[in-house]
Amino acid sequence: MKKVVVKKKGNDIVSVSATVDPIDYDKLAEAIIRANNIESNKYSMSREWMKFIIFPVFWSVAIIAGILAIAFLIYGGKTIFELANISTLAEVDFSKVVAGIVSFCLGLFLISICLSTVFTAKEIDKETDRQYVAAMFSNIVALVALVVSLVALIKG
Repeated sequence: MKKVVVKKKGNDIVSVSATVDPIDYDKLAEAIIRANNIESNKYSMSREWMKFIIFPVFWSVAIIAGILAIAFLIYGGKTIFELANISTLAEVDFSKVVAGIVSFCLGLFLISICLSTVFTAKEIDKETDRQYVAAMFSNIVALVALVVSLVALIKG
């Protein structure tokens, strides 16, 4: 609330003073947050379009990582269990042992990739923040560009 006091001496203004109530920053912050939530929860065609593209990409990455994880775990486990049947150290092929251990560890890593991708896909499907979805879409496009450039580099 404003209060303005004007002191006059005849027709001349001698002084002007104003008092202003302090701003309630808590109420102002709540109003800004409320307006931001209303704006971000509005239906956005671009957000839904990006989610429509991102969601299957995450699920396909999860499925491919899961299949590869199972294959690497089976190969690594089979190789490691074959060591149990070897009676002497001279019969051990150390390159096969290293390949089995690396394959098993790679399988565990791919399982973690698979699980995190599944959880991210579920989170993206429920997301309503347009900026977050746009950032995820941008990251996926950058990742695809990286993979394409690596494939082109390898092929020469």
